[in-house]
Amino acid sequence: MPIVVAVAAQKGGVGKTTVASNLAAAAHLSGLRTILLDMDSQGSAFDWFHARAKGSKLTGLAVVKTDRPLAGDQFRDITAGYDVAVCDAPPRVDAMTRAAAINSDLVLLPLRAGPLDWWATEQTIRVLADAAEVRRQFVYQALRCLFVLNARTIVTGFIVDVTGSFVMAL
Repeated sequence: MPIVVAVAAQKGGVGKTTVASNLAAAAHLSGLRTILLDMDSQGSAFDWFHARAKGSKLTGLAVVKTDRPLAGDQFRDITAGYDVAVCDAPPRVDAMTRAAAINSDLVLLPLRAGPLDWWATEQTIRVLADAAEVRRQFVYQALRCLFVLNARTIVTGFIVDVTGSFVMAL
């Protein structure tokens, strides 16, 4: 079974697709069999991958688009045979985000340093807490969540210097 990382946030424009695509590309380039699941109806990760030139170093990276929440057995079928699965969740918290979190080992929450992004995390955190409870009921490993400050500014530099990294235990 692969290591599964979901990238999720309610707010659009925080860099979910950029983080997910780069994480999948880095895993692939390091020699791991990697699949990127584009769960966003906009399909940016899917389009990004298919815009690559033939013979790209990313040849062999699997990128699939899914337009509905995947149950555990469906998710395992799609990700079977891969070392790493990365889920690019949609810019809203819904059944897709919840399903991605339930099936993930780690959820990354990208945000920019500003009150609007922080305020928008509240609903995402509630959905992740619900997903963590479902995981507990199925006796899965605890869900780990990390905030990712996704833009280097004077403010984010200060926050990183002062706090180090954030780990949220659910």
